Amino acid sequence: MSESPDSAALADRLRRRAERERVARQEAERLLEDKSRELWEANRRLAAQADGLEREVAERTEELRRALDRAEELSQAKSRFLAMMSHEIRTPLHGVLGVADMLGQSPLDPHQREYVDLIRSSGSHLLTLVNDILDLSKVEAGQLTLEVRTFDLHAELTTAVGSFATSAEQRGLELSLDLAPGVPQWVVGDSARLRQVLWNLVSNALKFTPEGGVRVRAWVPESGPNDPAPSPLTASVRLQVSDTGIGLPDHAGDFLFQPFGQADEGTSRVYGGTGLGLAIVRQLVELMGGTVAWSSAPGAGTTFTLTVPLRLTDPPVPVATPMSCESCLLPNRLRVLVVDDVEVNRLVASRQVERLGHEVDLAEGGLDGVRQATSRDYDVVLMDVRMPDLDGLSATRQIRAHESGHRAYVIALTAGAYAADEEACREAGMDAFLAKPFRIDDLRAMLCARCLVKDPDTTATHGSDA
Repeated sequence: MSESPDSAALADRLRRRAERERVARQEAERLLEDKSRELWEANRRLAAQADGLEREVAERTEELRRALDRAEELSQAKSRFLAMMSHEIRTPLHGVLGVADMLGQSPLDPHQREYVDLIRSSGSHLLTLVNDILDLSKVEAGQLTLEVRTFDLHAELTTAVGSFATSAEQRGLELSLDLAPGVPQWVVGDSARLRQVLWNLVSNALKFTPEGGVRVRAWVPESGPNDPAPSPLTASVRLQVSDTGIGLPDHAGDFLFQPFGQADEGTSRVYGGTGLGLAIVRQLVELMGGTVAWSSAPGAGTTFTLTVPLRLTDPPVPVATPMSCESCLLPNRLRVLVVDDVEVNRLVASRQVERLGHEVDLAEGGLDGVRQATSRDYDVVLMDVRMPDLDGLSATRQIRAHESGHRAYVIALTAGAYAADEEACREAGMDAFLAKPFRIDDLRAMLCARCLVKDPDTTATHGSDA
């Protein structure tokens, strides 16, 4: 039976539609395959880039780690270098200042006394420079800490400024200190660092003031309407050092508080100095939680203004001591052993001990010190820390190991300037720490402290063999 025309036409339309659908499906499949291929390629490229970035990040991280390790190594090397240089400079400086002190105590004609005073002055200036460099390195390394205690602010300011009175008078300069009525007397803070800040500022002001004078003021500023209410337990003490000196140019702020900064190259040639003082001033004041400001003009002088927060406190209660520093020296004649590998240091220390009224023996190094300290009972051993044959730490440990009953009071004599140095001395069994260079008054205080020590296991044998 043959198809009708309508049926044939319908079947043809269906075939064409099916063909179009087949072609469209093939085209869609091809497009999908092409897109899938493109996505795969893009994903492969992204994966490669991710791997590359991961490798780059890992490489950069490793580079940063190596750089950090290197920076830490350099920092440690710097600390070791400064510690070594501190010892190498302070050790001969101790001899220079010690011998100068001994000469100053001997009969001298006016010219000789002038020469001795010059030696003392030059040695003290060198010591100040060494201390400035070490303090700056400690601050940068985060190793400088404040020693907070109760102190008399009025007395500290008066003493600090008064120490420059003779220098100012010799140069024909006026030096004054004005304490406002509201300045508290008894406060809690680091008196030594505050005194160091004031010393640096006054010394700097006198150095750059050819005529006129230097004025130091202290007051507690009144709170403004927008200022926070002041705490009844603290006071923001403002210290101001003004001079009539050469002044500073406007651009001085770019370098003024930077280490080794000077107004110009001629400044250091004419007036001397390294430019470390003001850098340390800013670091110390900021460490104390304060601020530093300045104003100046060429030929019109300079003014530095500090604002330092200090905690208020009551006056300390006097503590009675069993004996005074002077009275303890005569009835308590100590047997002292000086252990040092440097001949001039042994000479200086022995003369100082003898001047204080004590008996002294000398040991030329750590091994000799151990031999003498273990064969005779000494009340005090002045032990140098760095010695070539046996260092003071090892020598002290050996002495402690041989002790039975009697215990010597070991004082570390060291040119080390870091807290870790004192800690190492304590761990080795030393009782006290005396940094070089030291004066006879420093040694007197240490020996008097030994006189006041009560040893329950033994009775001191002053001036005679056990």
